[in-house]
Amino acid sequence: MEILNENNSLEKIAQLWSSGKKIGLSEAMKQAIAQSAAFLPKYLAQAKEPVYGVNTGFGSLQNVVVPNNQLRDLQHNLLITHAAGFGAWLDPELVRLMMLLKVLNIAKGHSAVRLEVVERLIWFYNNNITPQVHQQGSLGASGDLAPLSEMCLPVIGFGTVSHPELGVIPSDEVLISHGLEPLYLEPKEALALINGTQFMLAHAIAFYHKAQKIMGNLQKVASLSADVFLCRLEPFSP
Repeated sequence: MEILNENNSLEKIAQLWSSGKKIGLSEAMKQAIAQSAAFLPKYLAQAKEPVYGVNTGFGSLQNVVVPNNQLRDLQHNLLITHAAGFGAWLDPELVRLMMLLKVLNIAKGHSAVRLEVVERLIWFYNNNITPQVHQQGSLGASGDLAPLSEMCLPVIGFGTVSHPELGVIPSDEVLISHGLEPLYLEPKEALALINGTQFMLAHAIAFYHKAQKIMGNLQKVASLSADVFLCRLEPFSP
Protein backbone atom coordinates (compact mmCIF):
# COMPACT_ATOMS: atom_id res chain seq x y z
CA MET A 1 0.00 0.00 0.00
CA GLU A 2 1.19 3.50 -0.86
CA ILE A 3 0.74 5.96 2.02
CA LEU A 4 -0.12 9.37 0.59
CA ASN A 5 1.59 12.52 1.80
CA GLU A 6 1.93 16.17 0.84
CA ASN A 7 4.77 15.65 -1.66
CA ASN A 8 3.05 14.74 -4.92
CA SER A 9 4.76 15.63 -8.18
CA LEU A 10 3.18 14.90 -11.56
CA GLU A 11 5.55 11.96 -11.94
CA LYS A 12 4.63 10.51 -8.55
CA ILE A 13 0.88 10.77 -9.15
CA ALA A 14 1.16 9.28 -12.63
CA GLN A 15 3.33 6.41 -11.39
CA LEU A 16 1.07 5.67 -8.43
CA TRP A 17 -2.05 5.69 -10.59
CA SER A 18 -0.53 3.44 -13.26
CA SER A 19 0.96 1.03 -10.70
CA GLY A 20 -2.42 -0.18 -9.45
CA LYS A 21 -1.24 0.04 -5.82
CA LYS A 22 -3.72 0.52 -3.01
CA ILE A 23 -3.55 3.84 -1.18
CA GLY A 24 -3.84 5.06 2.40
CA LEU A 25 -3.65 8.38 4.22
CA SER A 26 -0.72 9.50 6.31
CA GLU A 27 -1.41 10.37 9.95
CA ALA A 28 -0.74 14.03 9.16
CA MET A 29 -3.41 13.95 6.45
CA LYS A 30 -5.92 12.28 8.74
CA GLN A 31 -5.31 14.93 11.36
CA ALA A 32 -5.69 17.76 8.84
CA ILE A 33 -8.97 16.30 7.58
CA ALA A 34 -10.32 15.84 11.12
CA GLN A 35 -9.39 19.38 12.16
CA SER A 36 -11.02 20.85 9.06
CA ALA A 37 -14.24 18.90 9.60
CA ALA A 38 -14.38 19.88 13.27
CA PHE A 39 -13.91 23.58 12.50
CA LEU A 40 -17.06 24.13 10.44
CA PRO A 41 -19.73 23.27 13.08
CA LYS A 42 -17.96 25.53 15.57
CA TYR A 43 -17.85 28.35 13.04
CA LEU A 44 -21.52 27.95 12.13
CA ALA A 45 -22.51 28.04 15.81
CA GLN A 46 -21.09 31.55 16.22
CA ALA A 47 -21.50 32.93 12.68
CA LYS A 48 -23.75 35.98 12.52
CA GLU A 49 -24.34 35.69 8.78
CA PRO A 50 -25.36 32.69 6.64
CA VAL A 51 -22.52 30.83 4.88
CA TYR A 52 -22.99 30.37 1.15
CA GLY A 53 -23.65 26.79 0.12
CA VAL A 54 -23.55 25.60 3.71
CA ASN A 55 -26.81 26.97 5.07
CA THR A 56 -28.00 28.88 1.99
CA GLY A 57 -29.19 27.95 -1.45
CA PHE A 58 -26.93 28.04 -4.50
CA GLY A 59 -26.58 30.50 -7.36
CA SER A 60 -29.64 32.72 -7.60
CA LEU A 61 -30.89 31.18 -4.34
CA GLN A 62 -27.84 32.34 -2.41
CA ASN A 63 -29.97 34.63 -0.22
CA VAL A 64 -32.36 31.85 0.79
CA VAL A 65 -31.44 30.60 4.26
CA VAL A 66 -31.85 26.84 4.79
CA PRO A 67 -33.00 25.65 8.25
CA ASN A 68 -30.56 23.53 10.27
CA ASN A 69 -32.81 20.47 10.06
CA GLN A 70 -32.57 20.54 6.25
CA LEU A 71 -28.81 20.97 5.83
CA ARG A 72 -28.19 17.28 5.16
CA ASP A 73 -30.97 17.29 2.56
CA LEU A 74 -29.36 20.34 0.94
CA GLN A 75 -26.07 18.51 0.40
CA HIS A 76 -27.80 15.27 -0.62
CA ASN A 77 -29.89 17.06 -3.24
CA LEU A 78 -26.93 19.10 -4.50
CA LEU A 79 -25.02 15.93 -5.31
CA ILE A 80 -27.94 14.21 -7.00
CA THR A 81 -29.12 17.16 -9.08
CA HIS A 82 -25.64 17.88 -10.46
CA ALA A 83 -25.01 14.26 -11.51
CA ALA A 84 -26.30 15.08 -14.98
CA GLY A 85 -23.59 14.09 -17.43
CA PHE A 86 -24.26 12.56 -20.84
CA GLY A 87 -22.58 10.82 -23.73
CA ALA A 88 -20.34 7.76 -23.56
CA TRP A 89 -18.88 6.46 -20.31
CA LEU A 90 -15.45 7.65 -19.30
CA ASP A 91 -12.58 5.15 -19.21
CA PRO A 92 -12.66 3.56 -15.70
CA GLU A 93 -8.93 4.17 -15.33
CA LEU A 94 -9.49 7.90 -15.75
CA VAL A 95 -12.24 7.75 -13.13
CA ARG A 96 -9.81 6.06 -10.76
CA LEU A 97 -7.34 8.86 -11.37
CA MET A 98 -10.10 11.38 -10.61
CA MET A 99 -10.75 9.61 -7.31
CA LEU A 100 -7.06 9.67 -6.39
CA LEU A 101 -6.85 13.39 -7.16
CA LYS A 102 -10.00 14.15 -5.15
CA VAL A 103 -8.61 12.27 -2.15
CA LEU A 104 -5.36 14.25 -2.40
CA ASN A 105 -7.37 17.47 -2.70
CA ILE A 106 -9.50 16.88 0.41
CA ALA A 107 -6.53 15.55 2.37
CA LYS A 108 -5.04 19.04 2.39
CA GLY A 109 -7.47 19.80 5.19
CA HIS A 110 -9.26 22.85 3.77
CA SER A 111 -12.59 21.32 2.74
CA ALA A 112 -14.47 20.49 5.97
CA VAL A 113 -15.12 16.94 4.75
CA ARG A 114 -15.16 14.17 7.36
CA LEU A 115 -12.54 11.45 7.35
CA GLU A 116 -15.13 8.71 6.83
CA VAL A 117 -16.18 10.28 3.52
CA VAL A 118 -12.59 10.35 2.28
CA GLU A 119 -12.03 6.78 3.46
CA ARG A 120 -15.14 5.64 1.57
CA LEU A 121 -13.67 7.05 -1.65
CA ILE A 122 -10.43 5.24 -0.84
CA TRP A 123 -12.39 2.02 -0.23
CA PHE A 124 -13.89 2.21 -3.74
CA TYR A 125 -10.46 2.98 -5.19
CA ASN A 126 -8.63 0.18 -3.38
CA ASN A 127 -11.26 -2.42 -4.25
CA ASN A 128 -11.26 -1.41 -7.92
CA ILE A 129 -14.97 -0.58 -7.70
CA THR A 130 -15.24 2.34 -10.09
CA PRO A 131 -18.14 4.80 -10.35
CA GLN A 132 -19.56 5.26 -13.82
CA VAL A 133 -18.97 8.80 -15.06
CA HIS A 134 -20.09 10.29 -18.36
CA GLN A 135 -17.56 11.90 -20.70
CA GLN A 136 -19.60 15.09 -21.16
CA GLY A 137 -20.79 17.54 -18.54
CA SER A 138 -17.87 19.54 -17.20
CA LEU A 139 -18.42 23.28 -16.81
CA GLY A 140 -14.78 24.07 -17.52
CA ALA A 141 -13.68 27.09 -15.51
CA SER A 142 -16.68 26.72 -13.18
CA GLY A 143 -15.50 23.25 -12.23
CA ASP A 144 -16.15 19.62 -13.10
CA LEU A 145 -19.49 19.62 -11.29
CA ALA A 146 -21.32 16.92 -13.25
CA PRO A 147 -18.44 14.40 -13.56
CA LEU A 148 -17.44 14.79 -9.91
CA SER A 149 -21.07 14.47 -8.81
CA GLU A 150 -21.38 11.20 -10.70
CA MET A 151 -18.08 10.01 -9.27
CA CYS A 152 -19.28 10.66 -5.71
CA LEU A 153 -22.82 9.28 -6.04
CA PRO A 154 -21.81 5.79 -4.80
CA VAL A 155 -20.71 7.33 -1.50
CA ILE A 156 -24.38 7.95 -0.72
CA GLY A 157 -25.57 4.73 -2.38
CA PHE A 158 -26.70 6.24 -5.69
CA GLY A 159 -25.45 5.76 -9.23
CA THR A 160 -23.80 2.70 -10.75
CA VAL A 161 -20.33 1.24 -10.46
CA SER A 162 -18.14 -1.10 -12.45
CA HIS A 163 -17.27 -4.07 -10.22
CA PRO A 164 -14.29 -6.30 -11.14
CA GLU A 165 -16.37 -9.46 -10.63
CA LEU A 166 -20.02 -8.41 -10.86
CA GLY A 167 -19.83 -6.01 -13.79
CA VAL A 168 -21.92 -2.84 -13.85
CA ILE A 169 -24.35 -2.80 -10.93
CA PRO A 170 -26.12 -0.24 -8.71
CA SER A 171 -23.81 1.11 -6.03
CA ASP A 172 -26.21 0.34 -3.18
CA GLU A 173 -26.05 -3.36 -4.07
CA VAL A 174 -22.25 -3.25 -3.85
CA LEU A 175 -22.41 -1.59 -0.44
CA ILE A 176 -24.91 -4.15 0.84
CA SER A 177 -22.81 -7.05 -0.44
CA HIS A 178 -19.84 -5.71 1.56
CA GLY A 179 -21.84 -4.94 4.69
CA LEU A 180 -21.57 -1.16 4.26
CA GLU A 181 -24.18 1.56 4.68
CA PRO A 182 -24.49 4.58 2.36
CA LEU A 183 -23.08 7.71 3.98
CA TYR A 184 -25.03 10.88 4.64
CA LEU A 185 -23.36 14.18 3.87
CA GLU A 186 -22.93 16.90 6.45
CA PRO A 187 -22.99 20.64 5.63
CA LYS A 188 -20.55 21.65 2.88
CA GLU A 189 -19.44 18.08 2.08
CA ALA A 190 -21.22 17.73 -1.27
CA LEU A 191 -20.08 21.23 -2.17
CA ALA A 192 -16.48 20.25 -1.50
CA LEU A 193 -16.78 16.92 -3.33
CA ILE A 194 -18.16 18.31 -6.58
CA ASN A 195 -16.23 21.60 -6.79
CA GLY A 196 -12.83 21.10 -8.35
CA THR A 197 -11.04 20.26 -11.56
CA GLN A 198 -10.13 16.62 -10.95
CA PHE A 199 -11.90 15.54 -14.17
CA MET A 200 -9.84 17.77 -16.46
CA LEU A 201 -6.71 17.28 -14.36
CA ALA A 202 -7.05 13.51 -14.69
CA HIS A 203 -7.07 13.89 -18.47
CA ALA A 204 -4.00 16.14 -18.33
CA ILE A 205 -2.03 13.72 -16.14
CA ALA A 206 -3.03 10.74 -18.29
CA PHE A 207 -1.83 12.55 -21.42
CA TYR A 208 1.35 13.59 -19.61
CA HIS A 209 2.01 9.97 -18.58
CA LYS A 210 1.48 8.77 -22.15
CA ALA A 211 3.72 11.50 -23.55
CA GLN A 212 6.50 10.61 -21.11
CA LYS A 213 6.37 6.98 -22.26
CA ILE A 214 6.54 8.10 -25.90
CA MET A 215 9.47 10.41 -25.21
CA GLY A 216 11.26 7.62 -23.37
CA ASN A 217 11.12 5.42 -26.46
CA LEU A 218 11.67 8.15 -29.02
CA GLN A 219 15.46 7.80 -29.30
CA LYS A 220 15.22 4.00 -29.54
CA VAL A 221 12.63 4.18 -32.32
CA ALA A 222 14.59 6.88 -34.18
CA SER A 223 17.87 4.94 -33.92
CA LEU A 224 16.33 1.68 -35.06
CA SER A 225 14.52 3.39 -37.93
CA ALA A 226 17.71 5.11 -39.09
CA ASP A 227 19.51 1.75 -39.08
CA VAL A 228 16.76 -0.20 -40.86
CA PHE A 229 16.26 2.43 -43.58
CA LEU A 230 20.04 2.83 -44.08
CA CYS A 231 19.79 6.55 -43.32
CA ARG A 232 22.74 8.90 -43.42
CA LEU A 233 24.28 9.24 -39.96
CA GLU A 234 25.77 12.71 -40.41
CA PRO A 235 22.63 14.47 -39.07
CA PHE A 236 23.19 12.69 -35.73
CA SER A 237 26.74 14.00 -35.34
CA PRO A 238 27.29 16.60 -32.56
